[in-house]
Amino acid sequence: MAPKAKKEEKKNVAAISLDPPSGTRDFFPQEMRHQRWLFNKFREVAHAYGFSEYDAPVLEHEELYKRKAGEEITQQMYNFVDKEDAKVTLRPEMTPSLARMVLSLMRAETGEMAVVLPLKWYSIPQCWRFETTQRGRKREHYQWNMDIVGVPGITAEVELLSAICTFFESIGITHNDIGLKINSRKVLGAVVKKAGVPDERFAETCVIIDKLDKIGAEEVRKELAEKVGLSQEVGKKITDALAARTWRSSQSAQAWAKAPRSRSCACCSTSPTIMATASGCNSTRRWCVASRTTQVWSLRVSTRLDSCARSVAAAATIAYCPCTAHPRRCLAWASALAIASW
Repeated sequence: MAPKAKKEEKKNVAAISLDPPSGTRDFFPQEMRHQRWLFNKFREVAHAYGFSEYDAPVLEHEELYKRKAGEEITQQMYNFVDKEDAKVTLRPEMTPSLARMVLSLMRAETGEMAVVLPLKWYSIPQCWRFETTQRGRKREHYQWNMDIVGVPGITAEVELLSAICTFFESIGITHNDIGLKINSRKVLGAVVKKAGVPDERFAETCVIIDKLDKIGAEEVRKELAEKVGLSQEVGKKITDALAARTWRSSQSAQAWAKAPRSRSCACCSTSPTIMATASGCNSTRRWCVASRTTQVWSLRVSTRLDSCARSVAAAATIAYCPCTAHPRRCLAWASALAIASW
C-alpha cells in the first residue's frame, strides 16, 4: 500500500475515547477498596438480621417495569429488542425481579408457596437508568435492597428500620446527621380516597404521584387532570397532603419532645426493658421502650453491637407491660439481634 493511502486510512480511523460511556464510571483499585468496604458493611448488617443474599440477571423483561410504572418508564431505560425479537432492558431497579423470582416459587396448581415463609432476602444490584447525568446521579448505580416476604403485620417494617439504623451507626452516622422518610401505601390510599379519587383510578394516580419529587406539585396536578380526569381542586388536595410536614417537625411533636419524659407505661407505671444478648459475641444490645399518651411504643437503641462477622443466635428476655392496653409479644429471631413489636 502506498504511503499516501496509509495516511488516509489513519485519518479515517476514529479516535477511541479513554473516558467511560456517559453516566458510567471506572473503579480503580483505591475506589474499589472503598466500594468493597461499604458493601461489606451492607452484608454484615443483613447477615446479622438473618437475611440471605440473592441476585438476578442484569438483563430483564421490559414488560415487568412497564406493568409497574407505566409505558413512560421505557424512556428512562436501556431497553432494546434482542436478536430473538425479545423486548429486554438493563434492570433499572430490583423489585420487579424479586417479584418474578418469588412468584416462580409458587405452585401453580394450588397457589401455595413451595418455600417456608417469611423470605428474608437482600441484594446489592447494579442498576441502569437512561437519565440526565448530574452531580451525584449517574446512569448506573448500586443499591442495597432488603426485602421481607410473607409477614402480614408491621413487624417487617420495624425490623427493616432497625437494620438501617444499625447500618448507619456502624459507619458513624447518627440521627443528628440524617433523618428517615417512611412511605405508607395505606396512608396514601386514605389521602387519595378522601380527595375523591375512585378506587379504579388509584393505581394510575399513584404512578403520577410518584413523580412529585422529579417534576413538582404543579406538573403532578396537571397530569392528574389530563390523564386521570381529576379536577384542579382534587389535585391540589392530594399534593398539599403529600407536602405536609412530618410529625417530628409539627407543633405536637415539639410539645411531646419538651414534655417531662417518663420511662413508664402511660397507664400502669410499668417500665418495660428489652435485653438481647448475642451468643458468641462479647457485646450486648439493650433497648428501652417508653410509652407516651398516644399509646405508641417506640424502639430506641442505647448501645451498639460491635461488628461481628459470625453467625450467632440471639436470646431475648422481655419485661413486659401487664396492662391490657399493651399485650406482650415476644419475637426471638435466629440472628444476632432481637426485634420486639408492641
